Amino acid sequence: MAAAVHTVAVSTDPIVPAYVTTEGAAAYTALAVSTLETMRNRGDGPRYIKVGRAIRYRIADLDRFMAAQPTGGGM
Repeated sequence: MAAAVHTVAVSTDPIVPAYVTTEGAAAYTALAVSTLETMRNRGDGPRYIKVGRAIRYRIADLDRFMAAQPTGGGM
């Protein structure tokens, strides 16, 4: 009796995290870590999640926050 052959599909797509650390959020938004920390303390920064002492930002919340910021130029 022949042995069964199993194949496994392996994706080469990079894994995009749904949540990032403050450092990851800073890199994603091109803001300084200290700016995000100050905004978080003042309550006027992007939404974040706290799990124990760990702070995490959802990528969708970072996108929403950046899109809502006033822009210069235009009419």
